[in-house]
Amino acid sequence: MAVYPVELAPAVAEQVEALAAARGQRPEAVLALAATVYTTLLTTVQVPGVVFLTPGELAERLARGWAPTMVDVDQPAEYAALHLVGSRNLPLTELLVRQQELADAGDLLLLCKAGIRSGLAAAQLSCQRGRLFVLAGGLAAWMAEGRPLGRD
Repeated sequence: MAVYPVELAPAVAEQVEALAAARGQRPEAVLALAATVYTTLLTTVQVPGVVFLTPGELAERLARGWAPTMVDVDQPAEYAALHLVGSRNLPLTELLVRQQELADAGDLLLLCKAGIRSGLAAAQLSCQRGRLFVLAGGLAAWMAEGRPLGRD
């Protein structure tokens, strides 16, 4: 089985590998293409109350003093390895059962490594809350622009 940059459910990994084999491609390439398409859809389809911010837009808002509640929806091990200073970890897999922890949050900025899980989290929470913000492209896009993560 291939090694992926994100944790995949076994059934999803099997589907990715079957599709790759049918097309004569590496599974990692198929997954990367699927992630790109998915992220593009998330950032172009309008979800009421959800604002997708580019790394530059986020940096500009933060520089002007914007202080959203920042929630990273990656798994705890991923969060421990890579996160934006000031964020807290609330894994996507626990989000719906723990969403009451965010009840008092004003603006909510959702983060993850690649922008996929945070988009899913926004879609899940959009019915229950006011304004939600997502870092388009995730922390990978943030770092690709040379922006620092900082230190806790």
